Amino acid sequence: MAGRAKDNAAVERTLKVMVAEFPDSIGAVSSYSSWLSDKGRASEAFVLIDAFQNRHPDDLGALYQVGRIAAVTGQQLDRGEQAFKKYLTLSPAPSDGSNAHYRLGNIYEKRGDKAAARAAYELAVKLNSRNEPAKKALVALK
Repeated sequence: MAGRAKDNAAVERTLKVMVAEFPDSIGAVSSYSSWLSDKGRASEAFVLIDAFQNRHPDDLGALYQVGRIAAVTGQQLDRGEQAFKKYLTLSPAPSDGSNAHYRLGNIYEKRGDKAAARAAYELAVKLNSRNEPAKKALVALK
């Protein structure tokens, strides 16, 4: 409700409480770090996810979140790329590999590597033909 009301202070209070009450839940940490990165607060998002990764170094969700923060903010792109590459090589394969390839394409695009971005977006669409963000990114890539 706070999000729909655009009450960012209430949203942040709620997310902080979630993380405080469930510090070992990647769901809580991911929600808050996503919100922070979407608000242009990448350094805080990375600090939050780093603290989680220190306690849970092999968590798949944390790997994905590192990559997502990098892709969304354009910060720590090398780290984000490595996180997605590791995430995508794990067995069994992550169920949302299409989204990971889409975000990896975002990272390549931010670097100016259009060929790598195109390949990542194409693979994202191949893995999930309903991945609309990947389809749009592919069309927009000139």
